[in-house]
Amino acid sequence: MGRPVLNTITKTTAFDLKQADDGMWILTIDGTVKVFESVDELARYLIER
Repeated sequence: MGRPVLNTITKTTAFDLKQADDGMWILTIDGTVKVFESVDELARYLIER
């Protein structure tokens, strides 16, 4: 009988958030770029994610 072992993998997510000159929000998560017209749209995306 072996000893129980717990392996935990923690994923670190790289993100960057910018606001463009035209007011659009640009969110980059792990290299994937998403563009949002408003901060409300951005917030909805983050809540659903």
